[in-house]
Amino acid sequence: MKKAFCVTLAVILLFGLAACGGGGAANTSGAEDYYEQAMSAAKSGKDAEAFEAFGKAIELDPEYADAYYWRGLIYSDREEYGKAIEDLGKAVELSPDDPYNHQHLGIAYNNSRDYEKAIESFSKAIELAPEEDFIYYCRGSAYFDIDRCEEALADLNKAIELNAEDTDYFSARALIYEELGEDDLASIDEAMAIVLG
Repeated sequence: MKKAFCVTLAVILLFGLAACGGGGAANTSGAEDYYEQAMSAAKSGKDAEAFEAFGKAIELDPEYADAYYWRGLIYSDREEYGKAIEDLGKAVELSPDDPYNHQHLGIAYNNSRDYEKAIESFSKAIELAPEEDFIYYCRGSAYFDIDRCEEALADLNKAIELNAEDTDYFSARALIYEELGEDDLASIDEAMAIVLG
């Protein structure tokens, strides 16, 4: 039975990449104040408070890409993928050269099972940040979910080439090998995941 290996990536990344998300700067000091309050609340695990403050920052500065990005991640965490896609899409529109905006938009699309749009977003993120191993893992997941196993395998190979220390990459590649009937290679990757684990 085929198993998906990239179910809800946004949860993993929600508040661990504060320095990475969204490239747009706020133009309004009030918006910046709300943004800082939101980030502080988020780091303290106060998601509802963070969500509200990101919303107020957006009200004061509708061009605030970072606020859209982070609010989009909260929507993803809440499994409100339509709203996440809307906010992350706005972050992409406002800051199109930030690979993390594209990556997390892809994650929201992937979680909403719109795999073709997920692949498109991940591909743009890879174009902007070709050395980011996790984006290849994400795109590989989307390919795997629509039975494009050869492309999934190529992406997992690239992720492992860039970071051979991540057990999830080996576990995911083992699933792909199983799907392709390459049981010996799957066993090697499963063993490698255990060794690294």
